[in-house]
Amino acid sequence: MRNLFLRLVPGTLMMAALMAVPASSWGENRTEFAHSDSRSADATFTLPVSGDQTGCLEVSYDVRTDLVTFRRKDGPGAPVSGSFSGVGISIIEFNTCTSTITLYHECSTANPTSLYVAPSLREAALDTTLTCFDPYDFGMPTYELDVDLTWTATGPPQQGFSRDRMTEFGVKTFAHLHTLARPAVASGTLFLNGETVILEESDSAVLFSRSRRAHTLLQCQRNPELCLPR
Repeated sequence: MRNLFLRLVPGTLMMAALMAVPASSWGENRTEFAHSDSRSADATFTLPVSGDQTGCLEVSYDVRTDLVTFRRKDGPGAPVSGSFSGVGISIIEFNTCTSTITLYHECSTANPTSLYVAPSLREAALDTTLTCFDPYDFGMPTYELDVDLTWTATGPPQQGFSRDRMTEFGVKTFAHLHTLARPAVASGTLFLNGETVILEESDSAVLFSRSRRAHTLLQCQRNPELCLPR
């Protein structure tokens, strides 16, 4: 008989859904969390373009890497954990005489098995093959770039800390971030278009780690809709 008195007014459907959920699902506050740890090795190299007669062309290789592990719980059930990694290289050819970019390609690969960044950030190594393309010309055929690089730290790590606390709509979030950055030097070789490019020493390089811990409190008693089954 109760359904006879339900009217389709704002909030009624939500209340009906809440009434259908067991009290144990939303009667108590619930805590969720998201933990992640990452290490990376980045470097930039700038070289004159081989065969250039003008003396105006230079090419830069901007190398970015990332190793990530995570563990999270964002609902009922067991926590979820996993890992992933990736490598990206931007190739930019620049005319210093006209201040124009004459070539821009992006190269990438996912989950390379040969990427290593030491937990101490003392060293790193990469030996893999990337797929390159022109991001502004989807008709351009892709090509491969072989990269073999090593990093060596040149100084002590610099630490960073931050803590955040936020409360909004019955959700309280507490987050703690810890970072380490260590200056480094990188060197190695690239092989593309049948040519080996020697990278004797990077213009800049850094070894970096990031650890984030976030916990979220869902105040289900105050806002039951937060804890509806997903």
